[in-house]
Amino acid sequence: ARIEPSYCSKLNPTPAPESNRPTAQKPQSQTPAPQTKNPPAQTYQPGFWQPVARINPKHPFKIKLVNQTNAAIEYALTTNEFSPRKLSSKESAILTYVPLDGYLLINSTQTSPNEEVPTSLQFEVTVSGNIATVSIRQEKSDRPADSTINVNQSGAIYIF
Repeated sequence: ARIEPSYCSKLNPTPAPESNRPTAQKPQSQTPAPQTKNPPAQTYQPGFWQPVARINPKHPFKIKLVNQTNAAIEYALTTNEFSPRKLSSKESAILTYVPLDGYLLINSTQTSPNEEVPTSLQFEVTVSGNIATVSIRQEKSDRPADSTINVNQSGAIYIF
């Protein structure tokens, strides 16, 4: 609601004629916005610089970690809000405070069967109700392993 300064009422002390007064109008039904699918631009190139999901940074958000691997994982924030924590196989954890522009590091605590390299982790991020769910899987893949989640100031979520 707009608040007019008190001096405004003194500028026009006479009431407006009936013809100039606003009339009550029927509320118009609002047409829903069309559902469009925006394909990526012709120049779109997949890569780590593309956000995988978004949260609304103006509202509190949470990150839910879901360990879908057969091994324990360890996670920590680069901003040191807490000491590194372990998450057992098939368990979940919810982080209620993750600062924007902080980095969430997630690593396997187990090495691969040949005992030389750590188990490769892959992340999938979905967002619902400003809760970002990070599903963590063990995969054999040609692509590099995922190890970091970042939520930037605009709410874009990146995987590195």
